[in-house]
Amino acid sequence: RYLAAAGVEPGRLASFVGLAGPYDFLPLTDAALQRIFAADDMTATQPITFTDGSAPRALLLHGEDDQTVLPGNSRRLAAALEAAGNRVQLELYPDLDHVALVAALAGPLRWLAPVLDDVSAFLRATPPPAS
Repeated sequence: RYLAAAGVEPGRLASFVGLAGPYDFLPLTDAALQRIFAADDMTATQPITFTDGSAPRALLLHGEDDQTVLPGNSRRLAAALEAAGNRVQLELYPDLDHVALVAALAGPLRWLAPVLDDVSAFLRATPPPAS
């Protein structure tokens, strides 16, 4: 529904890359997060709720030391996407936290992990979307 509201047909997406996303983080126990994500239907705030066989090819990347968004979010989304019949690749990087995952994209910090190389290889191997 979000793509439709933006005037984008889902079939136009060839792939997506997720960097340490909060895909499946219920139940919320932190009061601040409860206020931020307040909704009548909390499952509607969870991307994992919307997994079906129609998702484009996915690359999910996560640092195993991430304490901001726990790596289980990416593990569970990858499993749900795969179970629904979607193509998904999960890359977990030891010793990277939430910030270091993104920092590893920058030239001076690429030695931290091959994040940019993995994203580039994934995108190069993705066929173009249907016309």
